[in-house]
Amino acid sequence: MVPVAILELSDRDARRIALAENLQREGLNVFEQTVAILNLIVAELNLGSIEEAKQLVIECHLALRHPDKKRPLDVDPKTGQRCPVSELETTDAGSEAVKQSMLDCHQVVASIIFDNCQMAINSFYRHRLKLLDLPSDVVDAVMNGLEYTKAIAISRVSNSEQREDLIKSALAGFSLVEIKKQVKILLSFLASEVEQPSEDKVAATQEALTNESAISDRLPDRQQRVTSFLQKA
Repeated sequence: MVPVAILELSDRDARRIALAENLQREGLNVFEQTVAILNLIVAELNLGSIEEAKQLVIECHLALRHPDKKRPLDVDPKTGQRCPVSELETTDAGSEAVKQSMLDCHQVVASIIFDNCQMAINSFYRHRLKLLDLPSDVVDAVMNGLEYTKAIAISRVSNSEQREDLIKSALAGFSLVEIKKQVKILLSFLASEVEQPSEDKVAATQEALTNESAISDRLPDRQQRVTSFLQKA
């Protein structure tokens, strides 16, 4: 017989436990992990949405970078609800309560992030929050194994067909350095579109790619892929 513990939990506590268990699941990709961490912050601090949790992470990041600068949002120590600083009590006691409440929130956020992905707040802000703004095709690629660092680089390209080719290259084994070089060349190519005739641009860009030894030394169909998404520009 297996011992079973029956606990009486509030909806909030039950959700917190379920979210924490979900974060321990094997095979969790980086996008799912990021969303789960933000959901846990929502549950732990009784926020209204992932967007609020995202904003709080941004505030924590800014507070660490500029500790003496007041942030535009805070938590009312009486209600626990987030509101503009101008609406909070302005007495000395109220200010101290606000400051302590803000510090407590930042400590909770830092603890949740570190415990679940071993990242500091600043690293989570720089590398993970960007995943929430990725185009849907790039998110799908991340869900299928694309490294998030490559995904962020690819997301700089606005053309969906070019992104698709870059995703295929990344999944085929292109390094992050190679992906960034291709993205840089593509963006330069598009920026100069008005200044050069199309055929000249394609020829110049293909020549630049040919001279990149890091690209030409790898997969044999690399030049063909690059040529194809350049022609889609």
